[in-house]
Amino acid sequence: RARGIPDMPPLAERQMHRLLHFPYRIWCKWCVMGRGREGMHIRRKDRQRQIPCVWMDYCFASLEGATLSVLVMLGETTGAVESAAITEKGPAEFPVNCVVKTLEAWGLLRIEIVTDQEPAIMALARAVALARHPKETMCNSRPKLDSASKGPIENANGQVMGLLRTLLLAVN
Repeated sequence: RARGIPDMPPLAERQMHRLLHFPYRIWCKWCVMGRGREGMHIRRKDRQRQIPCVWMDYCFASLEGATLSVLVMLGETTGAVESAAITEKGPAEFPVNCVVKTLEAWGLLRIEIVTDQEPAIMALARAVALARHPKETMCNSRPKLDSASKGPIENANGQVMGLLRTLLLAVN
């Protein structure tokens, strides 16, 4: 089914949206250029977790010859996505503090952190668990070649990279 042409919102709303281009708006040409996708067909199994799951991963963007490393976090039950540009991977003070503060802001006490098997992200998860003590934090890594189990965080990485592209397109 073809999508209709969206109605344009009032000028004041468009001006506010242009500050951060968040959330995605179909009427914003920069959002569509940076984050637009074909219609997706996703079958989702609803399952109840006893412990909230937080996914963590790194993604990378090349900007004018330099590589920007980004830590991405996804709260699976809420769909909340948080990201932070980082200067080094692994259990450095800044990324550990970012994750701990994000988990506090999300109100999560008892959690499972899920990562891939990259040593740096696994070490970061363990450092976060130590920093959160005595709050219960379990660390779990997914199999290396199991791309289906990494779907949620890969989608969050795509959202973050799409927003970054959108902002860069809009300012250039």
